[in-house]
Amino acid sequence: MQQVLAEKSCLEDVLDWMEGQFDGDLTTTAVAAFGMVKASNMVSGPLWNEVGVRILHHLYKINRIQRPRHDATRLTGDDDDNPMENKVIMYYNKGRYYNLLDMTAKEVKEVAGYYDSLVKGNAYERDFLLSVADRLAEGQVVGDVFNEDGLRELRREITNN
Repeated sequence: MQQVLAEKSCLEDVLDWMEGQFDGDLTTTAVAAFGMVKASNMVSGPLWNEVGVRILHHLYKINRIQRPRHDATRLTGDDDDNPMENKVIMYYNKGRYYNLLDMTAKEVKEVAGYYDSLVKGNAYERDFLLSVADRLAEGQVVGDVFNEDGLRELRREITNN
């Protein structure tokens, strides 16, 4: 039986092209890729015209930025395979993506501050939801106890705003 080698997909070709263009500004790269894809007639039509840039932005982000960062941070210790090898770990800061290996201490601290703000925001959301749940009796839905104004007031109390 002859082994059939999988050919590289059109998506991988586009993502590779985007990688060659990517300078940290993913929106500009996605717009350029949209134009390249459209000019090559890979995809066309009114729906593509409407959502193509967003789709390319998202696909590049999940396939070439988030996944490698996730894989690279899952260090296993004694394995022969080094998860960091050939991985680019990208972080978003002030509208651009940066390779962690190229970042200064100041830039790393700025990114850490961004993640700290996410943690605080998520903690406020958690506290708000738990506070809502604490005010409900068994079988009640939120609308039985709160209207939108009441929820806004509770949120202000939780966030001290």
